[in-house]
Amino acid sequence: MLLIQFGAGAYVSQNLELASLNLHEYKIWTLFTYSLLHDPNNLLHVLFSVLGIYFLGRDLLPILGNKRFFTLYAMSGLVGGLAWQALHWNEAASLVGASAIVCGFFVLFACLNPERPITILLLFIPVTLPKIKYVAYGLLLFDLLGMAFFEIPGRKSGIGHSAHLGGMLAGYLFYQFTLSNRSWKFGLPWSKHSEEIITPKWVDKQQQRKSATPIFQVNLTNREHLKHEVDRILDKINSKGFGSLTPEEKKTLDDARDMLSKH
Repeated sequence: MLLIQFGAGAYVSQNLELASLNLHEYKIWTLFTYSLLHDPNNLLHVLFSVLGIYFLGRDLLPILGNKRFFTLYAMSGLVGGLAWQALHWNEAASLVGASAIVCGFFVLFACLNPERPITILLLFIPVTLPKIKYVAYGLLLFDLLGMAFFEIPGRKSGIGHSAHLGGMLAGYLFYQFTLSNRSWKFGLPWSKHSEEIITPKWVDKQQQRKSATPIFQVNLTNREHLKHEVDRILDKINSKGFGSLTPEEKKTLDDARDMLSKH
């Protein structure tokens, strides 16, 4: 839908954008590369994508860790691209932009923080909503209506609603299968859920098998010892996510925070 129109536009269109013609020629990589491109004539779209990935990513990355974060990134782009392509298989249209990834990030963030207030820009005026889940419901409804009234009938709107919905689905599935211990139920999960991340049982068992380090008590009176231990725990969070911490490591962080707050 959004076409690149600069210097190497022809090469980009034929090799990197998501389009039926490219997939007919077995250019499967375009299901991923399209999300790296943006229309230079639509700066608001570029700004939306960059800010969305930045602000949501900086909260999700410490929770997920590097591997799961980039898995979510790729999964949101792939499912979003497939959803869009399913409605435009026989059309001479192309798709670029990272909106599907932003939607995937946003839905996962809403699943983890359903009751958290959020401030959005409405006509460039900051408006604070009491719960982020209301924004998620609104975004879902907007894209469902957009797909029903524009994409399915074949009308042009300049917005890939189906790609947004695919990204949302990816974020929801990622939450269900990697961050939730609850049994599978059809529906949105952000009605009653605590903000604490709960890793699945299979992840906990795998971590227990891999953990061969003995449990020891951190000497809180030795500031140098405490500093090294906190640095080690933070490195572990960055590489494996907050859910990988043992109860003793979580307690060490809480004790260190309490100790620093007293000074």
